[in-house]
Amino acid sequence: MRAINYPFTLDLFGKLDAVTTESKIYLDRLLTLLSTPIGQRPWNPDYGTDIARALFENDNDFFVAARAAITDAIARWLPELRVAALSLEEVNTDGYANIAITVELPSDRLASVTISSAVFGANGLIESAAQ
Repeated sequence: MRAINYPFTLDLFGKLDAVTTESKIYLDRLLTLLSTPIGQRPWNPDYGTDIARALFENDNDFFVAARAAITDAIARWLPELRVAALSLEEVNTDGYANIAITVELPSDRLASVTISSAVFGANGLIESAAQ
């Protein structure tokens, strides 16, 4: 298995750097999926998640909506992965939450990633972001 490294980097010869580690490839695919809002890709408007919509819910509804958006997107677009654990930190007073996802890879190994959300102001600038 071989894929373009994400974020994009160049090798010593000026070509796109590639990665062959299974966990890195699948976690990159997962991050790409979860960071793409539905409708963003004109050639594939159904690709992505509705996590952004969940951020505007109250706390209890946020957890339900975010969990559903994540598990539905993974089941549809990365069916070779199985969600082993999914935890959502409570939205704190700064307005951000961490989402930790552990997935089972096709090789039956576990890999995990933490996604941090940020709050954007009306001017489009980040008001707060997870560290």
